[in-house]
Amino acid sequence: MKYIYFVAILYIFAATFFYPIRVAATNEVFFQISDTHVADDAKHSSQKTYLENWIAETNNSQSQFSINTGDLVDYTYKASDLGTYMNIVKNLTKTHLYISGNHDYQGTAKYNYKSFGYNEYPVFSYGDFIFLGSPPTIGSVIDWAKLEQNLKLGKGEKRLVLLQHIPLFAPSWLKCSGLPCNAPKWVQSSINTSKFNNLIKKYDVEAILSGHLHTAYQMKDKKLFFDQINASSLLANRQNVLAENNGGLWVQDGKFYEEPMVIVSPTRYDTESGLGTILVNEPIILKYFGKTNVTQVLYRINSGSYFNMTKNANVWIANVDWTKYIGSPRNLYVKILSNGVLIREISQPIKISTSFPNARPTISFSNPDFYKIIFSGQTNLSMSFDDDAGDINLVEFFIDGMQRSSWSYNKAKNRSISYAWDTKAETEGKHILRFKVTDKFGRKTYSDKFSVNVQNNTPIPTPIITQVPTITPTPTTTQMPTITPTSIVTQAPTSTPNPTIIPTPSSCISNETKEFQQGLNNYNESVDSYFYISGYSPSKAKLGDLTPWDQQYFKISGYYPKYKTLLKFGLSSIPNGSKIISAVLNLTVSSWDGQTEKPIHLFARINKAFDQKKVNWNMASSTESWSIPGALGEGSDYLSPVKPMVVRWGVNTIDITDFAQYWISNPDRNFGLMIWESNSHMATYYSSRYSSNQAKKPKLTVVYSTCN
Repeated sequence: MKYIYFVAILYIFAATFFYPIRVAATNEVFFQISDTHVADDAKHSSQKTYLENWIAETNNSQSQFSINTGDLVDYTYKASDLGTYMNIVKNLTKTHLYISGNHDYQGTAKYNYKSFGYNEYPVFSYGDFIFLGSPPTIGSVIDWAKLEQNLKLGKGEKRLVLLQHIPLFAPSWLKCSGLPCNAPKWVQSSINTSKFNNLIKKYDVEAILSGHLHTAYQMKDKKLFFDQINASSLLANRQNVLAENNGGLWVQDGKFYEEPMVIVSPTRYDTESGLGTILVNEPIILKYFGKTNVTQVLYRINSGSYFNMTKNANVWIANVDWTKYIGSPRNLYVKILSNGVLIREISQPIKISTSFPNARPTISFSNPDFYKIIFSGQTNLSMSFDDDAGDINLVEFFIDGMQRSSWSYNKAKNRSISYAWDTKAETEGKHILRFKVTDKFGRKTYSDKFSVNVQNNTPIPTPIITQVPTITPTPTTTQMPTITPTSIVTQAPTSTPNPTIIPTPSSCISNETKEFQQGLNNYNESVDSYFYISGYSPSKAKLGDLTPWDQQYFKISGYYPKYKTLLKFGLSSIPNGSKIISAVLNLTVSSWDGQTEKPIHLFARINKAFDQKKVNWNMASSTESWSIPGALGEGSDYLSPVKPMVVRWGVNTIDITDFAQYWISNPDRNFGLMIWESNSHMATYYSSRYSSNQAKKPKLTVVYSTCN
């Protein structure tokens, strides 16, 4: 059993839409408990039982590790109390992280903790996260310099989660001795609150995990937009189930003895009312992490009838006509069954919104200096951004995980910013550069982490010129050959036979390479367009969406408005029947909302001819419709296999050798590709009509052979 000691805080910025094709990280689940209040006496026997039951369920789950955010024991003047807790949790088969609370600091707490190797400022790295903690603000004094020293360990490469037993704020409906629990007294002073906020802003802390109030809630700070995630007492038989999804951690409070599952949508919350917010165009999505064979999932709204949800892997989805529920808050109920036996029921208060803007900000770069590997002297770093509702709240620039500059909406309302970077103020060597854009609802879009090197004082070595000695060749004596006369023999003439004709084999082409890119070597057979559904009734079109065939960019989006792209390359210059050795497609990103998790785009051959100017969500052309709107018909609208590609900033490549072979073998079925998003991200690529840089247009490179 591995122990790690520290304070708890995690990130919970969740997805607004979710498709079932995901990377492995989405299966990682973390359990948060708090305020176990164990003691070595009969009065606390129920606490010990709850903890033992929770451990049994945790060992049998997909949890990667668990966190206790403090108040492990009820009293600490007895070393046996802490020993009781340790003897129980040693039965966990997975990593258990814990920090101290104010109850843990009573009496001889520091002495008792020391015997277990307790570190008041622990640091634990897991994947892209660093979890780091501090002592509670009640009963102890925080060493702010030590805490900041630990925050610097992220260096811009890790995401920071702060663990602190005492929450920084709480919802107004939660009362403590008749007063709001979010009063500064809970962190002992407004000075402490200010110090925490300054560190959170400076180092881009994403969330705080806490306990203390024995109540589970999730809130977002209205200025810094970090998530405050609080866990209830284990005495209430409850835990937080946290699952990584869409670059963040999503929490669903659930009874500890039930198998974990997460309602992934709705995911936005009104922090005062506790209502989940769902858009009229969003589905209900549930992700299951348990081991029981779930055979059916049902949902209902209020006291209405139950309806089936559709299964895709371990994700269950239901599309609902939310327009009939607009108005007063509703209750969403979800039942999970195994062969007719109810194993879990989840309820979620919700409200339906028609106005919540549902697109994150997007980021693009126009300054080539941002992509340099080595920097020296003064340089300007430029970034452009956009948002569908123009609700940008803040733009920030970080170097090595520390905020260097920020721009409010009024300073960046032209949707671009520039930062003058004096590299002489930096240390020599590696640095991580990153931009972040946050809208007024707290949704964040990050640029890539750009790793660069600063070299101002490194001398350029002077080349050493080595003289090459002149070599004088030694003269060689030339021998005169001796000529021996040969006698001449006269042969009798013979008849000349008819010559045998050996047929010359027909020539074939081996490993020939062809590049297909609009405008390259007069090639003009590429066609691309995109189509969309706005999610609004009546439909709303954004700039350029009415003439997608004429735009310099094509769009792909998994949230509303949903965009899908169609792309076709004419391959008539490759002989029919050729063998395709390789076929690689290059696409260059022009903007995206990549955040901390990269978008995943899906590629498949389409099975119907599309009209570049007439294609839309319902129709492939003016005369032929998609079998399912949105070209969702597998086998009819598109063909398997579906190829995923993790999108990176800049040039992206995907191998479509088997697609190209199909098109060459069946030239009358070359209808091209469809590209769509697997989750809730937005990205644009340069299209075949992009005029500023030929190299950024879509390009298909094919190597083929006509030889047997």
